[in-house]
Amino acid sequence: MQTVRTLQTLRTLLALCAAGAISACAGGSGSGQAVPTGATGLNPASLSTRAVASDTNSANNADTGDGDDGVGTVVYGSIPKPLKAVASVGFEATTLTEFGDGVNLTHTGKLQRVRYVLSSWGCQSGHWFSSDCVTIGNPTFPVPFTVNVYAYSSTNATHVGALLATQTKTFNIPYRPSSDHVKCPDGQTFFSKVDAACVHGLANIIVFNFSAPRATLPAQTIVSLVYNTSHYGPSPIGQSAPCYTSSGGCGYDSLNISADGTGGPVGSPIDPNGVFDNFAQPSQYCVPTATSSFRLDTAPGCWTVNHPQFEVRIATGDGDDRRDRDSN
Repeated sequence: MQTVRTLQTLRTLLALCAAGAISACAGGSGSGQAVPTGATGLNPASLSTRAVASDTNSANNADTGDGDDGVGTVVYGSIPKPLKAVASVGFEATTLTEFGDGVNLTHTGKLQRVRYVLSSWGCQSGHWFSSDCVTIGNPTFPVPFTVNVYAYSSTNATHVGALLATQTKTFNIPYRPSSDHVKCPDGQTFFSKVDAACVHGLANIIVFNFSAPRATLPAQTIVSLVYNTSHYGPSPIGQSAPCYTSSGGCGYDSLNISADGTGGPVGSPIDPNGVFDNFAQPSQYCVPTATSSFRLDTAPGCWTVNHPQFEVRIATGDGDDRRDRDSN
């Protein structure tokens, strides 16, 4: 079982990561191995230095491209171009079950597409933290993800309203590149051409397309991701999976969701200091409670610069609907 630190402790380490103490910014350990002392599940690359990044070959998993094909209207968007380093939070490292954000959309309409940024720290063999990460070619590991879209509620305690749409899809997630011991003497990182720096995690985008009939999105909407790891998620996979005892462990245990930046610039977060999440350990919330649930997790400064990066598009008319029917 991994060592888990509270998010309060993780945030204390943000300054260390920004100052270059990269070994303190873990993305989650390989299966069956404890996170090394000082490691965290929140990778604060968005601070004064870009400690975690993708490289030019950062993979995507859409059926065509990275889902950024101009179809539909973007009503919320926080994915930067180019996609560089991302602060991120791992389900295995922080006991997460669900993670997302409540956002103010620029327009209401019919849901067409959701794009979400991930960060992969897993290696085909070895681990980033033991300086023996090796990935040959472009291997991937399958991970089923569920995207949930809810209405925002201003009246109930969790602020989570009705479930408007949900979709589960399996994506082939790329392992990060091998450690580059020549360009990156620390032994843990690979060299990113995008950031011109030695980095730990490989950023990539997953895309969910919604066909007609589509849910109508209200002006305030919550969009979240769910997946399972060895010990966390709604249905933990457990330690019997073959990858758990493999040399690189299970890729999903070293897989994170981006938590980088203040949200927007298309649209904005409903709560600048909060996100929506569900921790198996209630002590992980900004304000620890006795029970766990998917809810607004907020306190002054808590998630202010660590909102998830995603995009929401609505259909722009009958032409988009016909295109979807023709391609399905």
